[in-house]
Amino acid sequence: MNIESKEKKDDLIKNLFIKDLKGNIFQFKLVWLFFVLNVIASFIAGNFELVSKWFDLIR
Repeated sequence: MNIESKEKKDDLIKNLFIKDLKGNIFQFKLVWLFFVLNVIASFIAGNFELVSKWFDLIR
């Protein structure tokens, strides 16, 4: 194997790793967003009377 083809292969591998990392970071952000929304929905469902009183106070 000559040096040029090995360098090209290494560059391709590096680019693939960078794309994979970017995709994983994006998925990780989506997981956190889903988790936060789930916590908010659980709080509202679990404390519906309290939340409804807060909305009555705001009006």
